[in-house]
Amino acid sequence: MKHTRFLFLALLFFQLNLFGQTDYEPEKTFSSEALKEDLSILKYNFETVHPGLYNYTPKEQFDAFYTQVESQLNKPMTEIEFYRVINPVITLIRNGHTKMVPSDAYVKWMRGDVLLFPFDVYWSEGQLYVYRDLSADEDIPVGSVIESVDGRAANELFQSMADGITRDGFNTSAPEHEAATGFKSYYLINEGAEGEFSIAITTPEGESKTIKIKGISYEEVKKNRKERYGPLPKSLWSSDLPALELKIDGDIATMTIRTFDKAFVKKKKKQNFKQFYKDAFEQMEAKGVKHLILDLRGNGGGDPMPTIELFAHLHPEPFTFYKEVTATTQKIPNKELYTNFSFPEKQAYPMILKKKNGMYHINWFGRLVGVKGLRTSKPNTPYYAGKVYVLTDSESFSATGETTGIIKNFDRATFIGEEPGGNPVQNTSGIQLILELPNTKVRVVMPLWEWVMNVDFKNEGRGVIPDHLVRPSIQDKIDGVDRVMEYTLDLIKNR
Repeated sequence: MKHTRFLFLALLFFQLNLFGQTDYEPEKTFSSEALKEDLSILKYNFETVHPGLYNYTPKEQFDAFYTQVESQLNKPMTEIEFYRVINPVITLIRNGHTKMVPSDAYVKWMRGDVLLFPFDVYWSEGQLYVYRDLSADEDIPVGSVIESVDGRAANELFQSMADGITRDGFNTSAPEHEAATGFKSYYLINEGAEGEFSIAITTPEGESKTIKIKGISYEEVKKNRKERYGPLPKSLWSSDLPALELKIDGDIATMTIRTFDKAFVKKKKKQNFKQFYKDAFEQMEAKGVKHLILDLRGNGGGDPMPTIELFAHLHPEPFTFYKEVTATTQKIPNKELYTNFSFPEKQAYPMILKKKNGMYHINWFGRLVGVKGLRTSKPNTPYYAGKVYVLTDSESFSATGETTGIIKNFDRATFIGEEPGGNPVQNTSGIQLILELPNTKVRVVMPLWEWVMNVDFKNEGRGVIPDHLVRPSIQDKIDGVDRVMEYTLDLIKNR
């Protein structure tokens, strides 16, 4: 059962490569009754299905939110107006696997002739920067600070955008990364489509000016980005880049794990986690490696077993990965509204659960075939006893967050980089269904299982805070400098 952000990447509007749908009517409104029906279905499914609903927010606060929202649905609204009203429920749930996304039709419309914000941006130390100038004018220096957009302070605008994005607990690194990466789409959704922007900037030389600049279409975004900055690196999912990689330089080894998705790694990358680990640690032992850099940056998660097998090479004694795995229901309501509820899941899901103390727990069959982390794991050979340095960033999520939790629990590494987006104590993920509300077609990613790590520290709603907090500056991004890796290598040499 996967803990991953990959499903989100398939849904996230700023990541999709779709053609515009010209017959979508952004001004089409839905009756008050239709909107209230969608709200009622959303509320019922959250309360019935979501196992981590009240981890951070009491039920009374949710009830007050729904009452307030229902009072606003007293007049017709467009889909996106309705989305803006209900999306704050995500900030109450505080689960990074629970995502609300506009309809598929809206997303395709966005990829048509709608004029989008003409810069790629980067957020650093409370300021919003021009990372790439994609505008028709092409005369805005990269590295310029964006001071305001349409009269609104850029840092206030950006923070408001990030505040409405899902995250695990009280993490800020993941929503800020997502807000920067998807700034064009989030601006359109939150602020509306005007097509022209008044932007105040301060150039790297310190010159302040305000410019009127036209937006550009999604196709122009792609075209200008490629022509001006060259082909961007392909994602792991569409490139020949290996998922698992080992490099040894003297007594320093760098093990890069770009995903923990077992099926993807086996089928698409022709790699095997268990064999890779065995070969890698044997090579490290043979070459006398004293320092292991474990690079988990950008790793959005995957399956539990590859993380367990990895830690079994770093820990000399038996350990149990999970304390418990639970669900709130054995039967999914409104099955017809879940667009990815396949027949195997319908049949298999109830078979691996048993009810105890009001919750559903994984039974013996589920432990045997799918959730092996509830059983004691034995150490793997060879055991690596040297120094370990774990590199993380905001995209180190889900199963990767769990990995940082077990490593931290046994004080097995020095953490360097940025706070991971994934929680080290618990997450609600596993099977993730997509609920499509019947009237507005707004979609909600609904995770079914809550996974609790077998660690000694409490859930504070944060990722593992690095021992050395290092994040690339805007100039590092422009120059392509890997500041985190440079810092780590300097740290090892100074030791």
